[in-house]
Amino acid sequence: LHENVIDLLAKNKSKQNEEATKGYFEYSQALWKELTSKVPNIENFNVRVFMQDEFAVYRPISLFLCPLYHRQISSPSLALRFVSLFEYEGAKLIKKDFLPSFTFGLLDGVKSRKFAAFFLCSCLLGFNLDAYVVCGLSSEGEHFWVLTLSQNGSKIEGHFWEPIKGMKIPLGDPKVHYLYRKIGMLISPGALHINLNSESVAAKTSFDFSKKT
Repeated sequence: LHENVIDLLAKNKSKQNEEATKGYFEYSQALWKELTSKVPNIENFNVRVFMQDEFAVYRPISLFLCPLYHRQISSPSLALRFVSLFEYEGAKLIKKDFLPSFTFGLLDGVKSRKFAAFFLCSCLLGFNLDAYVVCGLSSEGEHFWVLTLSQNGSKIEGHFWEPIKGMKIPLGDPKVHYLYRKIGMLISPGALHINLNSESVAAKTSFDFSKKT
């Protein structure tokens, strides 16, 4: 292609990104206004509706999840082991405030904790597990990890998956009390589940989605 054509295509792409960012920003403002009208103290919850990608374009956070499957990652436990081997940002360092695509994120030398949670959750979705990214608080501040749920008769059972430490923890395990403090929301492909409990304590949170809280 001629240099002028390439330059024109680049400008058009940049304009499309700017328009998309503006549109998502306006929509997020309207959505946040609706949420605050229904939940006056929602600022106290860990809720993320949109997130920037590596191109600084705002996207609905649920779109960063998709089922992944790779023949070299042959089981959910191996996916957890693989993610735990990533090199991560230090807990006290300024964290990357964007969520890259999986291709970009895997090529990046140092991974963010939220990237690890989204990548692990997508791998678990690829194994047909009912998996969610959890946005909440740990003792170190904002934290992202993974939840899987299963139905055992009328009882809901599940596990927390901690990408950083490579741990799979049953919901009733005492470790939940000191690893996780609060749950603000669950993220799944195309859906958000906001925790409206007044305390939102992780160990006391119900995952029965038939209940409004």
